[in-house]
Amino acid sequence: MFASKTADNGVISKETIFHFKHENKIVSASYKGGQVEQGYLIGTIENRKLNFKYVQIHSDLTIETGSSVCEILVSENRIKLLEHFEWKAGIGKNVIEEF
Repeated sequence: MFASKTADNGVISKETIFHFKHENKIVSASYKGGQVEQGYLIGTIENRKLNFKYVQIHSDLTIETGSSVCEILVSENRIKLLEHFEWKAGIGKNVIEEF
């Protein structure tokens, strides 16, 4: 998955690639690309929503953490996540979707 739309105060971009996996109600992912050297998230899924915490290290070696809630949308047989995130730089929205 990749970030098709990103918030101005975020660091993920279209170059950031996410690899999700889930088992029962636990969801995890690793991601990197663009300004993100490496990132990880872990959380739960319930009622078509993901709730997770994340940690990421940026290309300038800054480490950031935050939390997100994602609405899971399915259109045209593709999964999209509408992410509402919060971290030190503030709040914002991203859209992450399948290729």
